[in-house]
This record gives sequence, structure tokens and C-alpha cells, in this order.
Amino acid sequence: MAKDTKLIIKFALPYWKRGLVPILFLVISTIISMSYPLFPKWAIDDIVMKGNHGKLIILAVIFLVLIGLQRLFTFLNDIYFFKFQRSSILDIQKKLLNKVFYYPMEFFDKNHSGYLIGRIRGDAAGLSYVFSEGLVMFLIDCIKFLAGLIILFALCVKLTLISICIIPFLFIKIFSSKNKIKQINKKILEENARLEKELSDTFQGIETLRSFSKEKEGKLRVEKAISEYQKN
Repeated sequence: MAKDTKLIIKFALPYWKRGLVPILFLVISTIISMSYPLFPKWAIDDIVMKGNHGKLIILAVIFLVLIGLQRLFTFLNDIYFFKFQRSSILDIQKKLLNKVFYYPMEFFDKNHSGYLIGRIRGDAAGLSYVFSEGLVMFLIDCIKFLAGLIILFALCVKLTLISICIIPFLFIKIFSSKNKIKQINKKILEENARLEKELSDTFQGIETLRSFSKEKEGKLRVEKAISEYQKN
């Protein structure tokens, strides 16, 4: 598992130069959103309790401006991350296709064209998460989690310890499931390739199927492949 992760990181790292702009938008949006919990504190402790009611309007305006900015940066982040993800995956598919084109003819004799198409599309698409904002958000959430822990321990050690006592059990569950998830992901990619093969066979041979009135059998084969894929 660790070997696979290192290989993916090494392969994907050069592409992340394209992702610096959406990452910047995401970081700014996250920093703004982290300030939201402070506004009720300022409103109650520093304004209402001290009788400075005139400052409530100023605080409300600042809050609304920050919400607007956060929505803007989130919008820009979504657009640029989508472009970054699609361009990276497309580039990988082109490289994979270029490599497969120069394989010996024996390789194409052994592997069905529909199956190869499914693997090229499916295997590259499987890397989508590596180029998504979900991965960056995971790293940002880890930083926010650690920062939150520091603040909580500073406020009350006992309550914080009680709150985080469930975390070890979550990690045990995650690590005990990773091998099963890896096997299922491989099976999904394989079933996707088989589905592409069945679709290719069926549509290429549709004339033959109709001439022998075998449309129903061809349809059932494709439906079975689709069902297996959806089941996985």
C-alpha cells in the first residue's frame, strides 16, 4: 500500500504545478470560513455586553463582505480545480494511449479492443481523486484539526480528552478496511473494462445478432456486465 502511494505521488507531483492557482483560492476560502465562529463572540462579548450597539452594524457588514468573498473564492476554486483535474487526467490518458500504441502485436491479439479502451479510460479516471480538491481539503482539515486540538486543550484539557477518546477506534476501523477497499477498487476497474468489452462486442456484432434473432441474448450479456459493475 505504501509502495503504491509513493508511486502515485511521484507520478502525479509534476502535474500539481498546474493546481497552484485553485489551491490558493481554496486556502483563502478556508481561512475566511475559519473566522466565522469569532463573530458571535465579538458580537456578544465586545459589543452587546459592553453596550456598543452601534458597532453591530459595522460587524454585520464585515461579516457579509467576508461571506461574499468566501463564496467568490469557492466559485473560482471549483472552476479552476475542474479544469486542472480534467486537463491532468486527459494528459495521462494520452500518455497511456501513446505507450499502448507501441506494444507488440501479440499484446493486442491477447487483449480485446473494448477491454483495452476500458482500462485506459478507467485506470486514468481512477486517479481523479489525486487531482481533486478533496485531497487538498484533507490536508487542510488535518491542519485545522491540529489547530483546533491546541485551542481546545488550552480551554479545557478534561473535556478535550473525553471528546477525542473515540479517535483511536476510528483509525483502527480505517486501517483494518484499507486492504479490502483496495481489492474492491481493483475489481471495479476490471469490471469496467469487461463492460466496455461487452458493449464493443455487442454493437460491433449487432448485424450478426439481428440476422440470427439473438438481440435478446446480446442485451442480456450487456445487462449482466452492467449489473456486475454496479454491484461492485
